[in-house]
Amino acid sequence: MQREFLKYLRFERSLLACDEVSSYGCIADVLAVDKNKKHVLEYEFKCSSQDLKINEKQKDKYQQQYRYFHGRRTKTTYKQPHRFYYVVPKDLYEKEKVYLEAQGCGIIMYSHCPDDKFRNHQFLTMKPCKLRKKDLQKYDVAARDILRRATSAYVNLLLGMEQIKLLHSKQLQEAKEAT
Repeated sequence: MQREFLKYLRFERSLLACDEVSSYGCIADVLAVDKNKKHVLEYEFKCSSQDLKINEKQKDKYQQQYRYFHGRRTKTTYKQPHRFYYVVPKDLYEKEKVYLEAQGCGIIMYSHCPDDKFRNHQFLTMKPCKLRKKDLQKYDVAARDILRRATSAYVNLLLGMEQIKLLHSKQLQEAKEAT
């Protein structure tokens, strides 16, 4: 689902985005930057009521965090994106609509499109997110973190393709030797 959503953000919303990005000590399901507005957007995928109501509140970003800076323990605050969205399937949106709308964030609902040969899902913004103004993530830091994660994913993809080629080559060689 996240890959389809990344494609939507890149080609339909013109955002730069990556999944599983570590930024400010927390991992976002999808982190994006709007290069024109210099805004950071975070998207959190939820698939069940339990995941939405219980698991999300237990994440580190909502707890007091301490970091060590020059050997001294210091309290840090969660840096929030300019905009935060929950991305949920249609059935969860319908079931938890009141709860979701009370959270003070944006909501994007997705549904399956079996007849569309170019995309498998449709994404609809059910509630736009208001622009946040306090304790914001820095655009440059988020862009750097997205680039770091995207580069790592690309390198892993290339290494995986190389290993597949080696395995295939080895299988071909063994087949030749067997005949």
